[in-house]
Order: sequence, then C-alpha cells, then structure tokens
Amino acid sequence: MPEQKDLFKQKNVIVFIDGSNFYHSLYACYGINYMDILKLSKKLCNANRNLKEVRYYYSPFIKEINPPLSEEQQRYITTIKRI
Repeated sequence: MPEQKDLFKQKNVIVFIDGSNFYHSLYACYGINYMDILKLSKKLCNANRNLKEVRYYYSPFIKEINPPLSEEQQRYITTIKRI
C-alpha cells in the first residue's frame, strides 16, 4: 500500500489518443467532428496530475485511393497540431 505522502505527490501523465476511434466516436455520439484535445486532456488530469504531453495516433488515408478523405484528414491533423 502506498504511503500517505505518495498519495498527494504530483504525478506526470501522458495522454494517448486513438485518433480514428476518437474522431468517429465524436461524430457518432455528439454529431461533432472536432474537440480541443488539449483541453480534454487537461480535464482528465486532476490536481495531483501534471499533463506532460498528448500523443494522437492515426492511420493516414492514401491520397491516391480517396483524395477527398485524405484532404479532410490532413486539414483535421493540421488543426490539432496547432494546439
């Protein structure tokens, strides 16, 4: 069992996001296709946790197979990289 002092010690956190599931779930559940992932990640951390970084993983569409989806995905990725 951890000591009492360790329970209040600030811990570092890295948030990992499965981009495809996140994107499609946002749309399916809430009808939206964008969310501020940094803001969401900070909300997931309570006062005892320090957000160190957010990692967003996705599988890119192949431009030659589906140009419109590839372009839409690239716009989305560009947007979240600015955060």
